[in-house]
Amino acid sequence: MTQANEAGLGTTVIINCMSSEESAVKQGMWASLAVFIDTVIICVLTALAILVTGADIIGGDGSVFASAAFGSAFGSYADMFLSACIALFAIATASGWSLFGSVCVEFLFGKRFIKPFMIIFTLCCFIGATARLEFVWGMADIFNGLMAAPNLIALFLFALRRNFLKMQD
Repeated sequence: MTQANEAGLGTTVIINCMSSEESAVKQGMWASLAVFIDTVIICVLTALAILVTGADIIGGDGSVFASAAFGSAFGSYADMFLSACIALFAIATASGWSLFGSVCVEFLFGKRFIKPFMIIFTLCCFIGATARLEFVWGMADIFNGLMAAPNLIALFLFALRRNFLKMQD
């Protein structure tokens, strides 16, 4: 399982490090292939379906566009198919993020904090499934930004270090 939807936050490293694959090169290729399939193939085909069918002229968000595009070709079966895809995506995303979170909590605070984290995570999933969509997306954006902050700080510090070492030469 990979999380190609993690948008470069660096969390897929956790799942790839947990692989039983002996070769780092092979695991890296599988990780790259997963991102390629999800981002390039699936997203591009969905965008092409939306553009070719003219579904982008109706109001709404991406799911409305995709539903209209696939509905024009597959009729009422498209809604069932897209609903199943969204449900599977949600389950995969929630299970992936719970794994990522529990691994990080264990690393930072120890094993005894995993259960409290999972309880909080489950409550957040319930809130996310029942709250207004705008609130959920806003919170998701805030927490994704908070996860990106340590990576951005580390990149900045590595750049400073590299420039400092260049000045020493």
